[in-house]
Formats: sequence, C-alpha cells, structure tokens
Amino acid sequence: SAALLSLLYGMVRSGYFSAAPPQVSGNERISTSEIQMAMGITGTPVFLLQPDILARDLRLAMPELKSVSVKVRLPNRILVQVEERQPVLAWQENGKITWIDAEGVAFLPDGNAESLIPVLAFAPPPPTHTMPADPLSPPPYLSPELVSMLQTLASQAPAGASLFYDAQYGIGWQDPRGWVAYFGTEGQDVALKLRVYQAIV
Repeated sequence: SAALLSLLYGMVRSGYFSAAPPQVSGNERISTSEIQMAMGITGTPVFLLQPDILARDLRLAMPELKSVSVKVRLPNRILVQVEERQPVLAWQENGKITWIDAEGVAFLPDGNAESLIPVLAFAPPPPTHTMPADPLSPPPYLSPELVSMLQTLASQAPAGASLFYDAQYGIGWQDPRGWVAYFGTEGQDVALKLRVYQAIV
C-alpha cells in the first residue's frame, strides 16, 4: 500500500537500513579498519548488499585473506569472519620483501609475524605451473614444494647461515665457515642432498 511504501521510504531516508561499519572477527595481524576500508560498504542500504559477492570482492582485494564469510543482519549489521594466511617466508627480491605462505601465495607484509624464514632472491623464482583448487586463491608465486624445501633447509642450515635463491643453482646458503652450498630447486630429494652435504663437511 501507499502507506507502507511511504513508511519504508522514510526508514531508508532516515538511515535505518544503512550499513554500519562491518564487525570483523578472526583477524590477528590485519586491522579491522583495513578490512572495513577495503569493503567500502558503510552507509550502503543493506538490501543492496549481496554477502557472497562481498566475500568474493574482499578476497580478491586482499590476497592475504585465505577465507572470508559475510553475513547481513537487519536492520544494518554486517558480520565478517576472516581467516588470514600465515606467512612462513620473508622473500626479498629487488629490494622488496614479500611474505609467502605454505601454499606459495605471496602478499605484502602487514602487521607482525614471528619466525619467518628470510630468503634473499637474486631472480624471480621458477614458474609454478600450478593453479589453486580454490578459484579465488591467487596463483602461487612459489610452488608449495619449494616452500617446503626452504623450510627443511632452514631447519638444517648452520647457525648464522643465510638462505638465498639463485636462478642457475637454486636454493643455497652462505656457510659461516667460508663456502657456498647449493641444493637446486627439487624438493623431493632434499633429505638426500643434506646427507651428502653433511658427509662432505
């Protein structure tokens, strides 16, 4: 009826259905304000919002988020549940540091992360040729196998040794005792390579 339409119109004009700043949970390193700004929906009428599209757009805008769930609650509440990617490597290339998670996905550093493995790269890593099963997940910058190899090497490297990546020789470290060791980029035989290295040492 005309009266009902007039009432709804008045409520919309009053801001009753205008989206409040999203309530974010699950974030640890990434600030709530960053996520709210990336969504950019505060003040939008909630009946125009589509939760699935909001979740998709947020993941595309912030690759450091592994999963996102958005729920809309009347009259104006927006609930956002996120899962952050956990970085394991600090990959330094061309003077810039990028965080890499166990899946090989790269994203910009944001907040604090402990126990990252620093890797100095003298060239871009080898192409992965691997597409993630999740269509919203960015293509990995490093293969998961290479990430795992770096983690294994870091756990076995001599105290004070620094890991680096060379396009010709692969992953290596500068041994504090005065030499450089290279281990290639094939992670399936890294345990054997480490035994050979220890035997040579």
